Amino acid sequence: MINISNETIFVKDQISRCEDIDELKEVVLPMIQDQKNLWQKKINEIVSESPLSKKVFAEKCHVSRVMLDKWLKGSIPRDREKFIEVALVAGYDLPETNKLLTRYGRYSELYSKTLGDCVAIYVIKNEPPETRSEKYDEILEKINAETLNIEGSDSPDISTEIVNQKLYEVRNEDALQRFIIENSNVFSKAYSKLFAAVNMFIAANYTENVEKLSLGQGWSSSLKHTVYEIKNGTWHPNRNKIISLGIHLSMTHEEVDELLQLAHMEPLYSKNTFEGLIMFALDSAEMEGRLRPDSHFETNQNSSENYFDPDDLLRYTLDIFREFDDPEVKDFLKELEGINDE
Repeated sequence: MINISNETIFVKDQISRCEDIDELKEVVLPMIQDQKNLWQKKINEIVSESPLSKKVFAEKCHVSRVMLDKWLKGSIPRDREKFIEVALVAGYDLPETNKLLTRYGRYSELYSKTLGDCVAIYVIKNEPPETRSEKYDEILEKINAETLNIEGSDSPDISTEIVNQKLYEVRNEDALQRFIIENSNVFSKAYSKLFAAVNMFIAANYTENVEKLSLGQGWSSSLKHTVYEIKNGTWHPNRNKIISLGIHLSMTHEEVDELLQLAHMEPLYSKNTFEGLIMFALDSAEMEGRLRPDSHFETNQNSSENYFDPDDLLRYTLDIFREFDDPEVKDFLKELEGINDE
């Protein structure tokens, strides 16, 4: 369960009360630590508390010593797998690992219905801290090699709670491999509720196909590919892509949070500069009637009753982001402008 502190709730409330960008800059942003500072503080804490040398720590995370030094200066890993590896090397338990993923990486927490995460959960539960990273690599390589071509069965899907319970009962590698083979259908449907929600939202709100909308808004190729993978049920959720998709599809703050939670991530986090700006943009746009006519607030009184401009939220968010000189904001601005083709 996601724990939201009173301080975070206060900052979120202050964002919702801001009437313009100047007030946001003067009142709220000084309260917020950006993601780079949060990560820099955390990784320095982890490395300083580790009995390993920096060289060995880097090797166990499968990065160079130079890359570790960049992390220590605030460079954020762009790969969810690196956050998992850091947690394993640090000897974190499951709650600590999930917090590292969601709070510092802004990725989804470990999810037992995906293959790699299933192995990570098993290792955290059953291996001593000093051997977890090596055992994780060893088991995952073995299982990938032996079960890569196994297709999902026709057996019905089962709840995450039941999968968790079954996984926690696994105590050795042979049992883990049997568990994965027996539940191959589960791994093929890991994020089916998220995919269904996105597809239903598009079908309910857009009479035009998404391909036409994406061309009109100049979506990045990676965002177009995201929608393609969602339709095919093959996407592994990325937090920034979910937020970007929400803006391009003119979703409300509540709807974006719902997608994030279906991806097993925290809702928009008010104590991060970038996400604080997203919250301000979504809340202000809703108050000003820039979202769909069926959203909580009615359309702008100066607009016709049923008129909806699908590009309005995107333009509004771009205007807000261009007011800020922040590395994370600039990176996301490239995504919104359709030039972030990772």
